[in-house]
Amino acid sequence: TYPYMNEHGVAFGESTAAATLWTLEPDGSGVWPDKKIESPEGFPLFSVSNLMQIALERCKTARCAIETMGKTAEKYGFYGEDPESGETLTVTDNNETWIFNIASADCDRKGNWEGPGAKLRAAWVGKRVPEGHVAVSPNLFTIKEIDPDDKENFMFAEKIFEVAVEKGLWDGNGLMNYASTWGPSPLTHVYLEGVPPVPRYMSMRLWRIYSRVAPSLKLQPHIDPWSFPFSVPVDKQLTRREIFELTRDHYEGTPFDMRLGILAGPFGTPNRLEHGEGITEHHGEYPRAISIPRTAYSVVAEALPDHRADRAA
Repeated sequence: TYPYMNEHGVAFGESTAAATLWTLEPDGSGVWPDKKIESPEGFPLFSVSNLMQIALERCKTARCAIETMGKTAEKYGFYGEDPESGETLTVTDNNETWIFNIASADCDRKGNWEGPGAKLRAAWVGKRVPEGHVAVSPNLFTIKEIDPDDKENFMFAEKIFEVAVEKGLWDGNGLMNYASTWGPSPLTHVYLEGVPPVPRYMSMRLWRIYSRVAPSLKLQPHIDPWSFPFSVPVDKQLTRREIFELTRDHYEGTPFDMRLGILAGPFGTPNRLEHGEGITEHHGEYPRAISIPRTAYSVVAEALPDHRADRAA
């Protein structure tokens, strides 16, 4: 269960993302059944939901939440919600919004756990969303180049650069791209065995939201989600109703309108069931809509200005 908001207006959105490194769960099990270790001493203690809970218990600002989650994961270890996964969060308060990306770091690329003495137990970074911008987290790490000198807009694990080089994830030249260093390429990553990569699962949601909130940019659909910017400036201030409408979008009125075509059936349904035999036999993909059949509910967080913080909604 993911926590949502506290009395100070600090609020979260959550999205699981693929990661280059991932680790065992607290009981020593996880994605490598053959690597199960019987003694749980020192195993990673925190999934993202636990980190969110601690942040909401202790923090009044998004910056505090980012720092609390990052340093807690560094000290006690982090494990993903799914096999081969990390996490991305939207973190907001009544003054600013951040994106938080986190992956395991206390293991190697073959799944060998390094133990609690690892130089870095969690590779995390936070980036502030510029004022007047919209940022999307579509099951993907979206923070790219980290500027270590820009303390106003970035927070990150102290040893993240050093460990990335040591593990062969980054060559140490220029600014480190967090997304491509700590996450696999969405163009080639296979999430489920036997199912081809589905980059449009991420890229089309980025395109659709950005094209709706900033049509003046004239962004075009692209298969590679990392071709899109971290955030875009909106053409105009969005109303609550317009934000609600984004959550139920199926690409209506575009060439990708999911109400059309043979997959929509005789009644024009935009809903698509994921996986199944068809996608493995024909190796195609359809874009994931912002709204999908297994969505239980959608939430819109609004943290009110300081003088109305007691009325966070």
